[in-house]
Amino acid sequence: MRYNYLMLVFLLAIVSCFSQGMGTNAGCNFAGSWYGGSPDVPFPYYGLTITPISADRFSVTGQYGTEVQSAGYLHATLWTGEFSKSDAHTYSGMLFSMWQWDPKSPLLPPGVDPALPEVDFIHIKELEFLDCNTIRFSYDLVAVYYNFQYSTQPPLAPPLPGFVLKFDPLLVEVYHRIPTTVSGAWAGAGLSSAFAPGKGNWRRPPRK
Repeated sequence: MRYNYLMLVFLLAIVSCFSQGMGTNAGCNFAGSWYGGSPDVPFPYYGLTITPISADRFSVTGQYGTEVQSAGYLHATLWTGEFSKSDAHTYSGMLFSMWQWDPKSPLLPPGVDPALPEVDFIHIKELEFLDCNTIRFSYDLVAVYYNFQYSTQPPLAPPLPGFVLKFDPLLVEVYHRIPTTVSGAWAGAGLSSAFAPGKGNWRRPPRK
């Protein structure tokens, strides 16, 4: 009788592990706030917010941490999209962003109407946990649509004018979960706010 009870407990534990996913993602949760980007480039970074839609589907919003005018654009939206479970251990999905060209920029590509938005889609081939506080995005292609018109452009049709760029090897980004507790190093640092940039105000003064 005791043997049968122990076997039942063991089997229930196995079912629980498989329902959450085995390996480094067992019991981990994508939901939350993250920061990171390309592990090979120190800047720029993105901030991510991941929100659950269902048990295996998530919404993601990413904000680029730099200006876009030097690349020939006036404005750009946040990156936003969704990903969902593609097998026992990985997720896949799509992100998109819209960009407005500066009509006076020398970088404006030929044939591009700056009155129409550029829309970029990037495909998440794999999204994996490296540990519960670290995730890795691997992208296999990006599609750039110039002169995008919502009423006539079929979703993910060949982007004309535009282009599709395939990443080989895959383009990789790594993100870290935002901590939710105060670091002991912060608490013991003893740095007076008088020495902070802005003479006591932690915010830097605006550039003139």
